[in-house]
Amino acid sequence: MAFYQSKQIVNNEPLVSGDGATEVISIVGDFTTVTGMVTGEIVEMVGLPAGYVPVDVIVAFDASAGAAFTTDCGVLSGNYASLAARTQGNEAFAANTAGQGAAALVRAVKPNLAQLAPADNDRGIGLKIVGTLTTLVVGTNIRMTLLARPARNGV
Repeated sequence: MAFYQSKQIVNNEPLVSGDGATEVISIVGDFTTVTGMVTGEIVEMVGLPAGYVPVDVIVAFDASAGAAFTTDCGVLSGNYASLAARTQGNEAFAANTAGQGAAALVRAVKPNLAQLAPADNDRGIGLKIVGTLTTLVVGTNIRMTLLARPARNGV
């Protein structure tokens, strides 16, 4: 089973950081679907810097004709940008159907994402394909925007 990463991760772009700040930062990742993607595959979309906690996640799917696939969105195991075998949770949303011939904009719907504890390591946030891909259109553009803030006093 293949593992994919957004353009920003592949290009080794550094994670955004607002050291010492309390403002929310936005972190963006883009991915275009490719031939051969199957159920269970993960796309690491963005990184959550160490010491930061998520506020919200927004995922925009293209209006590719006939595209419809189901995804989970959540935190990946292991360290950010690692190519080792990893798993993914569904802290933001689970089994969301995207596309269906129209553009889709999806936000976190589960409180679990906003309740994540800060970590000492950079973590990945991704999408996992969990539904049937008989209608996946190659070339569907996906953009994830993660809103995160520095953890203050351990939360």
